[in-house]
This record gives sequence, C-alpha cells and structure tokens, in this order.
Amino acid sequence: MSTPSFYGILLLLTLGFMTKFISYIPKASLAALIISAMFFMVEYEMVPKLWKTRKLDLIPFIATFFGCLFISLDYGIVVGILVNVSFILYKSARPDTHIKRLKINGREMLLARPDQGLVFPAAEFFRQVIHSNACFDEGDHVTLVLDGTHIAVVDFTMATNLKSLIEDLELRKQSFIFWNWRRSAERTCCALYPAMGRYFRYGSTLNDLFQDKIEEDSSSTEYSNASTIVISTE
Repeated sequence: MSTPSFYGILLLLTLGFMTKFISYIPKASLAALIISAMFFMVEYEMVPKLWKTRKLDLIPFIATFFGCLFISLDYGIVVGILVNVSFILYKSARPDTHIKRLKINGREMLLARPDQGLVFPAAEFFRQVIHSNACFDEGDHVTLVLDGTHIAVVDFTMATNLKSLIEDLELRKQSFIFWNWRRSAERTCCALYPAMGRYFRYGSTLNDLFQDKIEEDSSSTEYSNASTIVISTE
C-alpha cells in the first residue's frame, strides 16, 4: 500500500500526534537530519556552468550563499536580490552606445546607436557620451544621427535631456536627426515637446536622410562603403 496518498496521510498523522516528542531530540540531531535531507538539493554543478557562460552571475550566487550562511536564510535571499537588482540598475544607467564617424556623399556624420531603451538613470550619462564624441572644430558641419532601432522606450527625464542635447548642438551649428525610432518613443518626445517632431526621420539606409544630395550626385556612396571610425563606450 505504497501510494502517495498513504504516505501523505501517514506524514500528517505523525506531525499531528508525535510533534510533541521532538522537543526531547537534541538540536544537533535535528540539524544533522535537516542538513542530510537538504544536502542533495544543493546545485553545486551550477558553479562551473555560471563560470563558463557568464562569470558576473557568480557574484549574486556567492552573495546569496554567504548571506544565508552567516546571517540568516531570509536575509541572505534579500542580499542576493539586492545585488542582482544593482546589476540591472547599472546596466540601465550605463547603456552601451556604438558610435561611428561616417562620410557619405561628402557630408560628415556621427551615427550613435544605443543598444537598449533610454530611461532616467542613463539620462546624464548618455548626454555626456554624445557631447564628448560630437565635439569638433568650428566650421565642421557634422550631422549627429541618433539611431533608435533598439530604443523601445523613452521616459520623461530622457526626453527632456534629448531636448537639451538638441539645443546644445544647435548652438554649435550642428544638425540633429532621430533616425528610425519606434513610434511609441517618438510619441513620448513629441507629447512633451511638439517641436521635436521635425527631427524624426525614417528610411532603410542613411542615404535616404539626404535624398536631395543623392539626386544631385549620381555617383553617391552607399552606407556600406562609407569610411567609418568605430568608437565604443563599452
């Protein structure tokens, strides 16, 4: 009669009628029993897997382990959660931005492509990155193109910083274009500052942004053939 229901009923009866006898068992014996039962639940094989895939994930793993070992189980889990959340916040505050210096049809361009959405933790950092790479000599009419292919969301603070960035670049006589942004991000910016709508452009190639120039020059250079200087902020 070895069925799950039988063992369940037997366990409930044992807990109901024999729990009072546990007080006579030494705590060391109870601890040894619990440790023996939980030993096989420890996934020690996860350590080499984390080491091979992404070593950074070992930090929350180790923090949780030692937190549970030296503090308590509940506080150890909280420590692991906080460490993991700090990584997520750092990533959102420091987005990787791939920057290229291009020359298409004789026109200087600076293409900036963030790898994720832009939200308030990254507002000042992203603005500083663009400023540091968009500073050229006076007389250089460089157009800054912000590629929004990977930008799924923009919040109020980021939209405000983008507006300030446009104003700073216009003071230096530099043009600014939002290229291929998602409509949701565009609506956020335009809802805050309707005048920003004139900066949004869409097209399959960068040559589409300067169609008038391309029509004048039949020997236009394609984007794939443009000279580039790659600047990574990683």
